[in-house]
Amino acid sequence: MPVDYEEEFKQIESSGGEALPWFNPSVGSHRITFLSEGEEYSTTYRGQEIPKVRFVVEVNGEKYNWGINKGRTLRSLWGQIAMLGREWKGLKGKTISLVVKTTTRRDGSTIREFTVLEAVDLMAKRQQENQEGQSLKDKIAQLRGQVLTKEEWMQKLSIDENKFNSLLEIGLFEIRGNKFAAV
Repeated sequence: MPVDYEEEFKQIESSGGEALPWFNPSVGSHRITFLSEGEEYSTTYRGQEIPKVRFVVEVNGEKYNWGINKGRTLRSLWGQIAMLGREWKGLKGKTISLVVKTTTRRDGSTIREFTVLEAVDLMAKRQQENQEGQSLKDKIAQLRGQVLTKEEWMQKLSIDENKFNSLLEIGLFEIRGNKFAAV
């Protein structure tokens, strides 16, 4: 498909014609202020189109473009940022703390892992809400294989001792020394 130069010119003009460097967060901690709400775009890698979002951000007093792959999970960088955008009803003018670390895989390759500190509490709250909405059967199935004390099981499942003993009697737990395993 041929380039639509009129459209390209309008996009350049609307961005102020400013050529910003790209932000590539290194290992460590970064304070990032969003100067835009973000624009969707895509790149092609090995024949596959990769959906992304570009933000204009400020880091250490410098303005950058920041391109983020649109991940598919809430734990992805995009998932964390999208969660904050939803909670805050937009990102423009907001500041986040981003922690970047690397992990070495079994094959020797390294990957960067991103944690947005402001999203951590929201993720924990969401997980707790999801667990509260689960049935007792679902909670036990999710914890199958764990070996815990009676008190730990009662706390995790939000049940009293009578309910725990009933579950033990019907075979949902097996005794392992002074602990219990969900089976």
